Amino acid sequence: MFKFTFKRMTVVLVIVAGLIYGNSFHGIVVSGNDSLSSPIFDQEVKSILPSEITTDTGIELVLIPAGEFTNSYIINKLTKSRRVIITKPFYLGKYPVTQRQWEEMMGSNPSKFKGNSDCPVENVTWATVQEFIQRMNVKESTNRYRLPTDAEWEHAARAGTRTKYFWGGEIAYMDKYVWHRENSGARTHPVGMKLANPLGLYDILGNVSELVQDKIDSRYYFYDGMIDYYNDAPVLIDPIGTSYTSGYGPDLFNTLRGGSWFWSSAEISVDKRLPGLIFFLDKESGNVGFRLAASVD
Repeated sequence: MFKFTFKRMTVVLVIVAGLIYGNSFHGIVVSGNDSLSSPIFDQEVKSILPSEITTDTGIELVLIPAGEFTNSYIINKLTKSRRVIITKPFYLGKYPVTQRQWEEMMGSNPSKFKGNSDCPVENVTWATVQEFIQRMNVKESTNRYRLPTDAEWEHAARAGTRTKYFWGGEIAYMDKYVWHRENSGARTHPVGMKLANPLGLYDILGNVSELVQDKIDSRYYFYDGMIDYYNDAPVLIDPIGTSYTSGYGPDLFNTLRGGSWFWSSAEISVDKRLPGLIFFLDKESGNVGFRLAASVD
């Protein structure tokens, strides 16, 4: 069980997400004529909830307050942007799940790059990660463990920043924060050896690409090449992409975030996403891992 207690109780009002556009996309859309104010981060949450928690298996998670980020996209050579608002705080792993933590729960280690159990587990699939999470929930008699959504992941990775990288706009500083193709020696490395982002998340870029709950969906935020579905809706609230059971293959269209040791430094940024197709065709790529999330009740 979570190792924390609340010092005081409070009632938090949140916006309840509605269902839009069939089964492909969930969330509230605010039209261009509506107004909705939200800070980049809801700092009040930090005085209510513990800033960090630790699971029974030793996985450390960091509190991610509610807030917002801006996601940019291109239509007809014009750059547009859309506010994405996360209304509820949640917890996210301080590090990617390691080989030691995986093996303790699952009894085996699927990773290509063995030899140091503090390296992130890799060669996992969305389905095997769901099994890991299910076992975690059963072990601790809860149902709050899960993968982050794509939007939650980017919100946490950006950590309130508005630039291409969470440390600013300069690629020159990347080596301080990221394992990538030019500095990794073509393999993963123990978690936590690079500097963290402003929320205290290590290896959020590089080392291993991270699975999220969502599938790749061309309509996820904006545009499918033909229609801008939400042209009059510049604000999205708690978006959730296409579900796992939508009819796509089990792994090929899972969303990967953050890049890995395999990606060049020029390919890595907080806004890049990639379908798993590229790596799951090679089951021994050693590229794909994940970071545990937990809901706040």
